[in-house]
Amino acid sequence: MNAGEQRALLRPLLMGHLLNWLLTGVLSVQVYMYHTSFPKDSKGTKALAYGVYLIEVVQTAFTAETAIHVFADNFGNLTVLNQIGTIWLAVPLMSALPAFISQTFYAYRVRILSQSKVLPLGIFLLSVVQLVSATLVTVLTFRAMVISDIFTARTIMVNTICNASSALCDILIAAAMTYYLSQGSSGIRQTNNLLSKLIRLIIGTGSLTAIIAIMNLILLVVASGREFFFVITGGILGKLYSNSILVVLNSRSRPAPDESVDLVVSNGSLHVSASGSSHRQVPTRISQRDSVRDSIAQVMLPPIDISLSSVESESNKSRVV
Repeated sequence: MNAGEQRALLRPLLMGHLLNWLLTGVLSVQVYMYHTSFPKDSKGTKALAYGVYLIEVVQTAFTAETAIHVFADNFGNLTVLNQIGTIWLAVPLMSALPAFISQTFYAYRVRILSQSKVLPLGIFLLSVVQLVSATLVTVLTFRAMVISDIFTARTIMVNTICNASSALCDILIAAAMTYYLSQGSSGIRQTNNLLSKLIRLIIGTGSLTAIIAIMNLILLVVASGREFFFVITGGILGKLYSNSILVVLNSRSRPAPDESVDLVVSNGSLHVSASGSSHRQVPTRISQRDSVRDSIAQVMLPPIDISLSSVESESNKSRVV
């Protein structure tokens, strides 16, 4: 790597470290919000939230070690920029793990909503492809040990498979979740608001991760050892997936009304348990054709709170939810 290439790498490397720390801070706030807002979540959900956070903390520690080595211990020595250090593990594999967890998380949600195994299986297989290819990239990068040697045809091909499969998986998730959730529209304003909120979140997070994965692929292919802006996109991709999971989990938070209810689906009936100044249960029959809406609670993860007045109003009108 000549002096020009070293200077070309310095700026994106620094920007990548700064954005990585920024997204780590955002993720830490998300985890704190989750921890304080949902202490009664299931062990599996807590393991999901805390597990991705642990992965990102370890990944940030690895990249911080590289940053200290380059910008502190060897300040002014541009030759160390060509050394991969711990990036061979921190970027390919530890970015792919949160992506795999996130995509599997959504594949399960699609399975609940669609009541089908074909599409969720396709999403899961694409996620496995990106994880396996990212693992192979990790091995190839470790063997290279210097950044100037990673621009081989084999490494670029495997990176292409990794990023393309990840982007396609995110697009399928966003399209499937949007389609199935849109089928749950009803005459109840709170239900429609909840569905709209879910759709906006899924389209936003899915589109963002897909765009960054495509950008990472383009920047890597275009770079050819001359430009290194793929360091930025590749370094933050895992953080975006982890934040997307916590955003969905925390989207259940809302200001507590004077009176609220918890929705519980049991034996084809929607049981409404009120809290506040009065306590009662309002059983409402759920039609078979509206089973998509029954799954909203599982998509968002319970409880879902809505105002008591709207439930009583709908119950008095004998509307079929």
